[in-house]
Amino acid sequence: MTAVIWFDSAHSAVWNMAADKTLLEIFGHSATPVLRFYYWIKPAVTCGKSQPLPTPEAVRRPTGGGIVQHGQDTAYTVILPVEHPWNKIRRDECYRKIHSIIAEALTEVGVEHIHLQPEQSQVNDRGSMRCFIQPSKYDVMDANGKLAGAAQWKGRAGTLHQGSIASLDPRLPQTIVNEWRKATGDDFIFFSPDTKFHTAIAAKLE
Repeated sequence: MTAVIWFDSAHSAVWNMAADKTLLEIFGHSATPVLRFYYWIKPAVTCGKSQPLPTPEAVRRPTGGGIVQHGQDTAYTVILPVEHPWNKIRRDECYRKIHSIIAEALTEVGVEHIHLQPEQSQVNDRGSMRCFIQPSKYDVMDANGKLAGAAQWKGRAGTLHQGSIASLDPRLPQTIVNEWRKATGDDFIFFSPDTKFHTAIAAKLE
């Protein structure tokens, strides 16, 4: 299968969320999964779409999950089209497959004691819903706690998976691509946003 890779740069939180929505619109009904890596032009806070905004500056993600502070993380997005095999399995199994790739990549760049959280955390953080305080099943952990988490939204347009890795190691994006290729056999083509793509994002920012 052919997959699309977008090594994106740093943007505002609201732009980043609009870009992910646009990717889902474009590729959700295609036959092509998408992997995007991106960053933040300044520290930002995002929260799940069903969560109340913790601050006026916070931005809602189109996926679920709790509150995530950004700025010192590598963010990534996976788009799984409607007909992709991983879009047709249970959400937690899809989550495990993607996070297994992230875990392998972190191990490859030298992070030790990487493993997947076996069960939902017993930490009660319902008051603040801080994503990196309360690990979910199959989150990526190291000896110090949660290192990578994500949230998924599944709908008629496919699956949108938004993740955050608490590392700015510049080797991570390409290493994740390499591990994705090992796990799936996918070949990657590069994505470059065109005028139509930027116009679609601009419409979401109005």
